[in-house]
Amino acid sequence: ATVVWFQLLIDILLRTLQTEESKLEMLNMSRTYYKDNQAVLAQINEFEQSYCSSTSITWYTKNTFLFRMLNQVLRQENVTGIFQLRYFIKDLYLQLRELHSQYIKSLSQKTKILTVYRGQTITINQLQQLKENISSIIYVNTFLSTTTDKEVALIYAGVEGSYLVSVLFEINIDTSIATKPFANIEDYSYHKDENEILFALGTMYKIVSVSKFENGHIWIIKLSYDNDVYLQTRILTRHLTRNMHEPIIVCNSSTINQKSFGDLNNESTIFMWNYLLLKIILQMENDQNAKTDMINVCLNYKSEKVIWWYTTESYVYHLINKSLRSQNIDNIYKLRFFIVDLHNQLQKLYSQTRFSNSTQQILTVYRGQGMSVEELQNLRDNIKGLISVHSFLSCSKNRNTALIYSLNRSGRPSAEPVLFEIDIDTSIDTKLYADIGQYSSYQTENEILFTVGTIFEIIEVKRQMDVGFWIIKLLLSKQIDEDMKELTAYFENEIGKNPTLLTLAEYLTRMGDYDTARGYYMILLDKVKLLGNKSDIAKLYNQVGQLYYLTGDYKRALKYYEKAINISTIDYRNLGVTHDNIGMVNGAMGKYEEALNHYVKSLDIWKKILPPNHPQIGNQYNRIGQTHNQRGDYDIALENYKNALEIQMVALPPNHPNLAESFINIDLVYFGKKEYISALSYHEKALAIQSKSLPSDHPDIGSNYNNIGRDHYCLGNFTKATHYYGKALNVFLKALPPFHPSIALIYQNIGKLYYKTKDYKQSLENYKKAMRIQETTLPAQHPDTNRTHKYLKELSRLVKDSTSSQDDEELNNISNDIKMVNINEHQNTLEMQYQQTITHGTKLLDADRDNQLLLNVCKSNIDDLNNTRSKRIKHRFFSSKSKKK
Repeated sequence: ATVVWFQLLIDILLRTLQTEESKLEMLNMSRTYYKDNQAVLAQINEFEQSYCSSTSITWYTKNTFLFRMLNQVLRQENVTGIFQLRYFIKDLYLQLRELHSQYIKSLSQKTKILTVYRGQTITINQLQQLKENISSIIYVNTFLSTTTDKEVALIYAGVEGSYLVSVLFEINIDTSIATKPFANIEDYSYHKDENEILFALGTMYKIVSVSKFENGHIWIIKLSYDNDVYLQTRILTRHLTRNMHEPIIVCNSSTINQKSFGDLNNESTIFMWNYLLLKIILQMENDQNAKTDMINVCLNYKSEKVIWWYTTESYVYHLINKSLRSQNIDNIYKLRFFIVDLHNQLQKLYSQTRFSNSTQQILTVYRGQGMSVEELQNLRDNIKGLISVHSFLSCSKNRNTALIYSLNRSGRPSAEPVLFEIDIDTSIDTKLYADIGQYSSYQTENEILFTVGTIFEIIEVKRQMDVGFWIIKLLLSKQIDEDMKELTAYFENEIGKNPTLLTLAEYLTRMGDYDTARGYYMILLDKVKLLGNKSDIAKLYNQVGQLYYLTGDYKRALKYYEKAINISTIDYRNLGVTHDNIGMVNGAMGKYEEALNHYVKSLDIWKKILPPNHPQIGNQYNRIGQTHNQRGDYDIALENYKNALEIQMVALPPNHPNLAESFINIDLVYFGKKEYISALSYHEKALAIQSKSLPSDHPDIGSNYNNIGRDHYCLGNFTKATHYYGKALNVFLKALPPFHPSIALIYQNIGKLYYKTKDYKQSLENYKKAMRIQETTLPAQHPDTNRTHKYLKELSRLVKDSTSSQDDEELNNISNDIKMVNINEHQNTLEMQYQQTITHGTKLLDADRDNQLLLNVCKSNIDDLNNTRSKRIKHRFFSSKSKKK
């Protein structure tokens, strides 16, 4: 392990920038160390005045403070001291590297093998270690001085003593291989007559033999540097260097009083939803399909070697961590077989790790990295707060190994060096972690691996002033934010022990990630016959329908709900869900009587099969209340809403999204009764819950922003109304398809606001946007569409007298739009009648030739209507463009 981290340290030092700051840091360290030695202080002053990088070898070969300090910190492997001397170490290494290429060129072509010597004394124990490790690799942790003159080297071999032996190292170098730099430095050395060959620090050699010299007093130790050594050096450092640019990505939970990360509650809800999605994936059955999904990622995979696969140098490691850090659910799902295996093996090792440390209650591990000033300040501002790590987290029990990472600034020169010191109380049951040394492909790294989503408490953040890096002390925690704890537990119970792909798609839909959810629903629809029982198929159809409902595609939503109801006749739970869903679509389309009919059927089913305080019954009262509210029956609506709220207050956690829905519904009643202050207070209560339980760009939050904006509009607070309408529009444009009815509603409300403030041109623009969406997605007689027509006619009259000729063309287009919508109303009615004929005819008519012909005529007429509508839209679009030209 020491070899690996030392090689990595060298690599980091060579990547650091040579700055006046690093030079001053070295000089201050030297002056502090030799503060009572005036002669050395004079040398330091001379160095400060006269030193340049081309004189580094001269200064090193002098008997000065630099030679003594450098070799002391290198031999002690004092990482902090080495880093403080990085300015000089880099200069010395680079000058040696420059001379190396010149030196190799100067050698005769016949000199493929260069032999150099070094004489010194070593301890008896060191000699024994060399004897026992023939053919092994050793490394030198200092700059190594040798000579081509064997006789000169023998002079330095010294005299044997009680514990010391004289040795002569004979080193054979294959000069055709890329190596650590070495060169003849006689032209640059302070000592010109020693034929000195200087090797860079960290050079590695193979032990070839250990034998007595012919005189019997000196041991000859033969070393070599060849291709085998070169390859092993590369392998040893590769595993660690891959981690250099992969810092911890943390997600704050809501106990942190967030300041620099923005919306605190949003971070908390993202933390919860990502936790739930990962929990679903980790608990899904690891079947052959999961393995097949991963085949394209890695071949010849075996579960029992999962840790080896993770730690070896392969793209599996990079794919998994990239996917987890970016929270790319698609990739996480595709790699689930591997992720679940790794999690499960950590689970097996977890108890062993805790047991093996039973005498050591507090285990400390380390991780070093660079961190931006903003990230660091956030941690400083949130002592005693919690952070969660998105990916599997690798730490080391070796502080020096971690410290090297913290000092690495390559690629992120502005990053602050950080060393995490993580204490683990082994007596407490926490997230999974394990010592993976014996299973890793690199078994000498003292590596501790934490599972994905591990939570830590921030204990202390302080700057190590003498060396300029930060120490962040963390405690492995079993806590989660108290605000989220009850809600998370509620959803965990709902997920159950054996979630499926259908569960994953459902939760993606709940958190508003409709595009990703749609992908998984399509996979399931392709394999619908494999689902087996009708209950699962009905549930799938219901959820697909719900997705289309939420994205404003009501026709497709009804198609899937009808499929569900056709196979749910004996499954009362699915039947209740389906009636509820059909009711919602009818309500959205303005068909309130039909909506109410389905809601009542659903409520009757729930009352028969569920306990009286079940949340689903509360939801149903809400739906019935919404329909009465839309019809203007405010008292009946309020009665149903209060029934819903009474049940939900008992059955749900205090920040469940359905509670927010109930508050919104009550608000809408007060809004209908023109009690706007009361309405606003309920909307704000709802927003407080939504902010704690939904992602910030969830469509439900957008809807509530719209409602709050509308309350302010009615109270005459137009500036605030504009603000909230703008927030709603931003959410909807991000979260919903471009032709969703909710976007039209926002444009309609903004248009109404501009109308009220007599900015008719802006009002006109927004109503035009609303109309183009509504004519595509809503029935012809929908109340929202009718309101838009009304305002467009009024606006065309108001602005006509003050318009230019170009504006006249725009108004003509608006008039044409209105006429076209009237035509479309007629076409929509015809299309609906034809569609009803097809639906009922397919069920009732005999499949003879004449009846089938009738159905085909209806289908053909629908196609003709759609083609006519499309041609009108295209004609209007191109004629509008040609006029603008």
